[in-house]
Amino acid sequence: MVTEAERKKSKDPRRRPRREAAATPPVLRKMVAATTTTAIGRRDLAVLLLGFALAARRSELRLLDWTDLEEVEEGLAIIGDAVTRAAARAGLTAPTKVLSDLPPCWSGHSLRRGFPTAAKQAGADLIETGRHGGWVDGSKSLAGYFEQAGMWDETNTLYGIGL
Repeated sequence: MVTEAERKKSKDPRRRPRREAAATPPVLRKMVAATTTTAIGRRDLAVLLLGFALAARRSELRLLDWTDLEEVEEGLAIIGDAVTRAAARAGLTAPTKVLSDLPPCWSGHSLRRGFPTAAKQAGADLIETGRHGGWVDGSKSLAGYFEQAGMWDETNTLYGIGL
């Protein structure tokens, strides 16, 4: 039996997991445009792009070592276990003035969340997206990202039912 105190706790917004904003390609382009050509700016650029492309967690991105990257004909390939080893130290620094029009809930997780959001919007398969980002098949968090990404398109179950 659930007590009233437990019920109140569950409604407390501080008790619920916070959902970060998804860093989708349009947002990522703004972030990239805000980086500088300094060593720190180039590091930030690498972290942003690799974080998105790998759908990396913050901890994975922090662990990536340059020896994990290999130049191939098509570009850069991650060698080894890409999900557990991820890019140069992450402290994302972007000028606040330039990014002031972006939603307020940004974190390192925004890149991880942005990847499946953009993949869903581009018509990607849930399973393939999940495997690319290191989610287990049937991941509830990945399913949630896909569901939210399709909230306003034809994949929404309400789309086309005549309401």
